[in-house]
Amino acid sequence: MNSDLSDEHLMSAYVNGDQGSFAILFERYKNKIYGFLHRRLGSKSRMLVDDLFQLTWLKLHQSRASFNENKLFSTWIFTIAQNSMLDHLKKSSSKFESADDLRVEQEMDPSENVEEKMIRIESSDKIDQLLLLLPDKLREAIVLCDLEELPSKEVAIILNINDVVVRQRLFKARKKLRELVEKEKGGII
Repeated sequence: MNSDLSDEHLMSAYVNGDQGSFAILFERYKNKIYGFLHRRLGSKSRMLVDDLFQLTWLKLHQSRASFNENKLFSTWIFTIAQNSMLDHLKKSSSKFESADDLRVEQEMDPSENVEEKMIRIESSDKIDQLLLLLPDKLREAIVLCDLEELPSKEVAIILNINDVVVRQRLFKARKKLRELVEKEKGGII
């Protein structure tokens, strides 16, 4: 299968039985979906993130026949991930307990030395910690738009809200993050 094809063409090929197309889509989106779930749930439970990640791909497989090639694949897969997470949270009767350090393992650049890797991991951890201080609705918007780099119109579809609301949440989230960074610099956090 040609890896230069659009996500939508690859998904259509997968619907028609081309397993290689699925492999390409999985490679393109595995880190994005896992990162989305991880940042959305925080470091509360790596096992839960792993389970929801697998459930997202299972649901994609089960509902592949309903995929519309005229719609964006990225919107579709993130909506499946979002709905899988929300369904789980609704069913869950207990609160999540914090775990020590259950962040996503990051790949190391071969040219990166140990000090550079530690700085990168520490920066990533700080971002994750600050994101957890945001209200869920603001965190959703900033994770999808800024970290997953999805356009606000696509995020609006995923979250089932208006594009204007997405942009308002982004503005508030960025403002709040700036305030949190300033507090941290001042030693308040």
